[in-house]
Amino acid sequence: LTRMLKPLSIEVRRFFGGQGGKLPPIGGSGGLLIATPEKANDVVTKLIEEERIRELVVVVVDELHMVQDPSRGGTLELLLTKLLFAAGKASHLAGGDKGAGGETGAGGGGGRGSAAGS
Repeated sequence: LTRMLKPLSIEVRRFFGGQGGKLPPIGGSGGLLIATPEKANDVVTKLIEEERIRELVVVVVDELHMVQDPSRGGTLELLLTKLLFAAGKASHLAGGDKGAGGETGAGGGGGRGSAAGS
């Protein structure tokens, strides 16, 4: 993946196991972050604390069924809840899409902070 994305100037950062990558600098090019649910939760928490969550453009969740796992599902659910909250807040601040009943759409119209599951 790293070799494939290098010509596009997209840096791949890994956040899992004993590896703890560093977040890109503010205003940096970002790149692609690959993480376990636990590490992804830590990254999202840090982005929220640093008020940088809007830098997160797309989230792809592989193996979404893990939300039912007794040992790891809680962390994945927490991560997804944070992302949905952040996406709704960002959408609301930007005057985002309105869903049924006038509520702000949770996905913010598929823009920054969107969460996609497979």
